[in-house]
Amino acid sequence: MPITDIFLEAGDRRDRLMYYHIDFDQRIDERTGKPIGRPLLTQFSIRIRRESQEAVPFYIRWQLEPAMQQNLDISFYEDHQLKREIKIENAYLVSYNQDNNEPGYIEETLIISPEKVEIDGETFDRKDAY
Repeated sequence: MPITDIFLEAGDRRDRLMYYHIDFDQRIDERTGKPIGRPLLTQFSIRIRRESQEAVPFYIRWQLEPAMQQNLDISFYEDHQLKREIKIENAYLVSYNQDNNEPGYIEETLIISPEKVEIDGETFDRKDAY
């Protein structure tokens, strides 16, 4: 069966995930085409959708505190059963964008810079990349 719901979980927040994009990059030797060094996580972007609210959103507060780091989970559900997770540790929020395309809802795009990411049991640790 297909995944029916995807959520971004941060602290006690749980927001519907609309989209995510993870980009790893690796330098190559121009002569041989062979990879040089370890892969780097160059971009991790997330787009969520939430209902409008009067209080200052969690993500704006995170963006305005440049030293703040957060742990996040992207959780994939099939008929309310957790099927898969992407675990994100010690992430900085380096870019934030907010859109209102439909009354009553706000879409937010987050670009994060995490220290560590675990995807399907494989771990990327930024400290190991240098």
